Amino acid sequence: MARHRIEFNELIFSEDKYNLDYDVFIDDSPENVTKAYEKHKQCLLYNQPWNRDISNKIGSVMGIRRVYNLYHAIDAIRELTIDEDRYKK
Repeated sequence: MARHRIEFNELIFSEDKYNLDYDVFIDDSPENVTKAYEKHKQCLLYNQPWNRDISNKIGSVMGIRRVYNLYHAIDAIRELTIDEDRYKK
């Protein structure tokens, strides 16, 4: 993360990661992303061969966005922040 100049407070590895407190959940497991979404987290599904059969239509209905690389994730997070700021006004 530091190599790509991405600011963060802490990086946590956990099996129960969808129950932690954070701003955006990024994972390549559709099961983990769905569980995090059910906990009202903002979610990004990192594209991998094992999750390509998950429909983008399902993701858009649920509010889960697919990202293809680190830079795409950064852009998606920026868009989420913009959308969130819009609704706070």
